[in-house]
Amino acid sequence: MVDFSGKIDHDIEVTADLTISGQVNGDVTVHPGGRLRMSGQMNGHVVVLEGGHLSQSGQLNGDLRCRGSAEIIGQINGEVTVEGGIVLVAEGVQRNTRSGCLVLDPSGQWMPSSGTSTVGSRFWRWNEDGSLTPA
Repeated sequence: MVDFSGKIDHDIEVTADLTISGQVNGDVTVHPGGRLRMSGQMNGHVVVLEGGHLSQSGQLNGDLRCRGSAEIIGQINGEVTVEGGIVLVAEGVQRNTRSGCLVLDPSGQWMPSSGTSTVGSRFWRWNEDGSLTPA
């Protein structure tokens, strides 16, 4: 497994295990067999191909397109598109949209934030139509 801490200003192709605790300013593609653990700030777009996996615990500022699997326990500031893959989002995750700051509540709904939230251990599956169901 490769561990990286710092700033990356270029695109990344993930084909094996990679852990990043820093800032990524380029786009990222997670290929089949690739596993990315990201605990920093992702400013580019992320594509997870079938057979790839993303664990995101930092800020996702770019858009995510998922054909593989992704687990999000960090903040979502971009769009999430599920294309046959599986995206799991933890309760309490914050999502910033044009209409404001939302938090995933215990009923699986995006609700206006009351200021602070605690990320829980229960996950919700983000479906292709944008709905959420218990995982």
